[in-house]
Amino acid sequence: MSSPTRKRRLNEYFPVNGPIRHTIDTVMIILGSFITALAFNLFLLPSNIASGGVSGISVIVQSVFGIEPAYTQWALNIPLFIAGYLVLGRNYAIRSLLGTIVLPLFVFLTKDWSVPTTDPLLASLYGGIGVGLGLGIVFRGRASTGDCQRSPRLSRS
Repeated sequence: MSSPTRKRRLNEYFPVNGPIRHTIDTVMIILGSFITALAFNLFLLPSNIASGGVSGISVIVQSVFGIEPAYTQWALNIPLFIAGYLVLGRNYAIRSLLGTIVLPLFVFLTKDWSVPTTDPLLASLYGGIGVGLGLGIVFRGRASTGDCQRSPRLSRS
């Protein structure tokens, strides 16, 4: 017997493969990627906080070689995307392609926004919250932004 106050899941309102659900997923991927890019550019990058994964590598590459983080992210995500396509399938790859392209694009477009804090402690706190929130929204959209989020799924397959 189910509880009358049980939370309903998104799948109960919209079919998993219906057009409305695809639109919701697309909006979630774009919104989550934008939030992640803002957290990266406003907090992590100015304080040289290498958070890990491809984003962290892009911070290191930028500080050592001066290459834009967006370019590094695009370059490093290509092999991960191809592996994800081969192992995880076409549907996951199509949704993840959007996040893989859009996140570095938003990183590039928001690179000149003013930085709200230069305190490394606050930057790491706010950056972690922003990246976590953004990636959580992308994951709810049944995709990834590339990076190393794909690696655990690849290793389980």
